[in-house]
Amino acid sequence: MRGGELGYPGTRYFGVNICVHEFSHGMMNAGIRHPDPALYQAILDAYASAKAAGLETARGYDCNTAGEYWGSRVPMDPYHARVAR
Repeated sequence: MRGGELGYPGTRYFGVNICVHEFSHGMMNAGIRHPDPALYQAILDAYASAKAAGLETARGYDCNTAGEYWGSRVPMDPYHARVAR
């Protein structure tokens, strides 16, 4: 793993836990999509709304798919997100 992926200060991943990010993909795909279709649809709708509104949270790599949008929001440490970004 490269230093940036470890969440060191000054990197794009500062304040983000990559393990939790990857785990969140599994949660969405296996733990939400089929057991709770309404919640899954709410995630898709939130992604579509953020993208349509041009929100910063839906730009760059985060805007690839609803899955990346979800995966990028779940592990965010609010304190470090404010400080680093």
